[in-house]
Amino acid sequence: MAFVTDIRTGGFSITALIANWRENVAVRRARKEKYEQTRKELNRLSRRELADIGITAGDIDRIALEASIR
Repeated sequence: MAFVTDIRTGGFSITALIANWRENVAVRRARKEKYEQTRKELNRLSRRELADIGITAGDIDRIALEASIR
């Protein structure tokens, strides 16, 4: 009686896994940069300028987060 082991990977590819990981890192980095840039630009505005565009200082982090997701 023979014993056979089937070690198919079911489509698993380490190369694809690494490529996917690198893409995710790039996306996260781009989102973080967008978040930081938006926050930086909004923090440069005076409270009066923020009020003119309908934003309070407390809204800056939320707006930056929303901008980074888009």
